[in-house]
Amino acid sequence: MTCAVSVVIACHNETDNLKWTVDSFLATLPKKSEIVVVDDHSTDGGTAFLEGAYDYRGIVRLIKPPTRLGAAGARRFGADSASGEFLVFSDAHVKVSRGWGEAICDALSNPAVGAVSPVISDLSRPERKGFGRTWQGEALDWQWLPKKSENAYPVPLLPGCFLAMKRDVVNRTGGFDSGFHLWGSEGAELSLRLWLMGYECHVLPCVDAAHLFRAVRPYSVGWESVLHNTMRMAVLHFSPPRVARLISSLAPRSGFAEAFTQLMEGDAWRKREDLKVVRVRDDDWFFDRFQIDCLS
Repeated sequence: MTCAVSVVIACHNETDNLKWTVDSFLATLPKKSEIVVVDDHSTDGGTAFLEGAYDYRGIVRLIKPPTRLGAAGARRFGADSASGEFLVFSDAHVKVSRGWGEAICDALSNPAVGAVSPVISDLSRPERKGFGRTWQGEALDWQWLPKKSENAYPVPLLPGCFLAMKRDVVNRTGGFDSGFHLWGSEGAELSLRLWLMGYECHVLPCVDAAHLFRAVRPYSVGWESVLHNTMRMAVLHFSPPRVARLISSLAPRSGFAEAFTQLMEGDAWRKREDLKVVRVRDDDWFFDRFQIDCLS
């Protein structure tokens, strides 16, 4: 199946990782496709190779937002600039194999499917693979899921490191939430929102994306950002008792006071009311559907 794909790669201080990621996509892109690299205000010169001669016949474009946006915001910024019918959001430290584009487009041709993700393997240890994610514990810690089938199948949560959607679904659902700070839970929130709006999220066992997992990120992410994003997701989608239980479980953690202040000063409560109007399922349905027993 030939399709118009836009690969959106958000990056911040990825040094050489960005180049081998771009090269991997260039070697495997479907026809009539493009790569949009969003430089989220890097300071390491890692995007310099994309300037000038590396334009690669117009397939690769480098754009930069006016201010630092973080993972979710940078992906939204890239989506707004992209032209493809299918949008693939990828980290800047991923290697893909041939055939990924066609498989993703085929899966997204099903109108019931809102988003898909490949199998995520560990670039350093390829035998380690994750087939979607779920939550565990009162703080909603995530865990990778094992393989269940050779064919595409639904999973509760898709990873933000490699996630694909059709343009019209992005437009209808809003895509990544720009209210998230820097990093954390953006893929989980989008997956949950899609499920509650009536879509399905599928993992594709036939497609493998090798992701570089790192002990240390090339930029600082404070716990206040991670906690803020987790609580924002809960406020947007959870029932009041679940929101209260989550906040109580996170309260002892470092950075909670600042995160909670940021949450209360943001637009999460107003957006919560907007989302109630468009969703067709609730969080009880989601937790029951995937037998997630935390926060029950």
